[in-house]
Amino acid sequence: MNWKDILKFDDMMRETWREFGGKLIDILKSTGFEVKSAYHVEENADDWNKQHAKIRPYTHMTEEEEQSNEGMGAYGHELIITDREEPFVSSGYGTATLTIKFIEDDWVTYSNPRNEDIPHKRVTDFKIEEVSMTTGAKRNIDVKMDMGNIDNSQSGLRDFLQRILEVFKKYAEYDEDYGDMSEEEIREERGARAGRRYAGGAWAAGHRDNVWDDY
Repeated sequence: MNWKDILKFDDMMRETWREFGGKLIDILKSTGFEVKSAYHVEENADDWNKQHAKIRPYTHMTEEEEQSNEGMGAYGHELIITDREEPFVSSGYGTATLTIKFIEDDWVTYSNPRNEDIPHKRVTDFKIEEVSMTTGAKRNIDVKMDMGNIDNSQSGLRDFLQRILEVFKKYAEYDEDYGDMSEEEIREERGARAGRRYAGGAWAAGHRDNVWDDY
């Protein structure tokens, strides 16, 4: 595929696996989650190190295969997410940690006329390969998540965010005083709070209309 062909794509928001992952992490943090970084960097570190520290790379390739594939192999992320805001915790950090491993599933390659010897890659979507959740006591929770592919786009970011919120709403363990509310009223209250958080995250992901409609 050449440069002119790539310009025909309807969705020019498609980005590299690192750019997608960085935006997802920023949105999760803005929505009230803590995301474990690959390594620690000081506040005065340069932007390159700060961006790379966010990402915990995930791939099936060995180091030798990575060096020989010229960036054309499949890469992804290992997301380790802990909640730190209501409705899943009343204060401090949450008691459940969600781990998601997802990786590039489909992409196209193209050539830039300025440097035709180096191939470039446009990722179409990612697939979720593994999901797990543990409590603060390291007890495994039998968590289920929508495992459909994630589109590499702004709408894909919003979709991924909503799936993560649904998992925490359904499975996360936390202590909170709801007074004399019934179990049904508590579930409704949790859902309403999660809906407000999703609306905020969707706004951060670029969605501007009808962000409340999903709840």
